[in-house]
Amino acid sequence: MKNLLELNEDCEKNESVSESEGDGTVENYLDFFNGYKENDGERIDTIENTELSSEFYEKIPAWRRSAVEKVFENSDSQYVEFVDKYKGNLEVGYVQEDEGSFYRDNKIFMSENYDDDEYAEVFPHELGHYLDEQQGWYSQRAEYIDAVNADALSSMEEQRRQEMLDELFAGDVCYNRHVSDILSSMGMNNSAVVERYWDEGVPYYQHSTEYLCYKNRRQNEIYANMMACRAENNEETLEFLKRYFPHTYNETMNSMEDAK
Repeated sequence: MKNLLELNEDCEKNESVSESEGDGTVENYLDFFNGYKENDGERIDTIENTELSSEFYEKIPAWRRSAVEKVFENSDSQYVEFVDKYKGNLEVGYVQEDEGSFYRDNKIFMSENYDDDEYAEVFPHELGHYLDEQQGWYSQRAEYIDAVNADALSSMEEQRRQEMLDELFAGDVCYNRHVSDILSSMGMNNSAVVERYWDEGVPYYQHSTEYLCYKNRRQNEIYANMMACRAENNEETLEFLKRYFPHTYNETMNSMEDAK
């Protein structure tokens, strides 16, 4: 198994992988939805009792705000302060066609076809990319690459991998899409990991190996997923990440410390 540094060197030579992340029709949804009234038949969400600032939620389409609020209702003060510090440049738009979601140049693009649950699940991942870029792409620092590389090698060693998967499927962490995507990136879609998800009948959320082999995308995705897990602040999930990806988890948390 090649380590991350070797994969990055290979991928820099690979010009066959497109850098495009979607070319659908994109426009900002905020003015459109903020203009609706309840008697127009559209839902307007009111955000109450949340630690994140109203300025942050105003960047999200009005009819999606309560769904997104639920994701952050358990976020701790450190994460909230981190997001509020960088919220100024954030924009949120949508993709008309079913292209999923992506992040580019301070703007999160979300599929209009998502239901509220999927929108709420995906949003903190894309927000993680935004937070990464606001720090000059923290995930591309040498220390972050080293951390990912160390955890990728240790977690995919056969005995350790088996222990990790047994613990994963013994609880509810296996249903977390961000954890699945972390495993996808760490193991470059390791066949034993993929097969275990299939055998357990649990959805396997991933980025393709081809996608992950382009420049810095592997650690970009890991950072975004780690930050999404921190947003959810589920104790079982965070303990799993600390146990099996300790270097990457700690380095991700260090990014919030560095931002103070």
